[in-house]
Amino acid sequence: MSHKARGWLGSNSDCSWLLSGISGVFSAITGVLIANVFYTSNLEIQIVGWTALMTIIILFLVNLQLALLVHNGYRN
Repeated sequence: MSHKARGWLGSNSDCSWLLSGISGVFSAITGVLIANVFYTSNLEIQIVGWTALMTIIILFLVNLQLALLVHNGYRN
């Protein structure tokens, strides 16, 4: 393997770790927002939590629909 290929693989691995870390941070923030729905009586915070939960559900359903379309051979 050439030196150039190892550098490319290393930077690819670094980007993967960075994106994984950023994803974890956003996941933790979203989890706190959703947990606040059940642990606070402040209406504004509950609205933010419910909005975050609905957004995650919608993104999950869209992702599931796209995966099923690809699995069933849908072509653009």
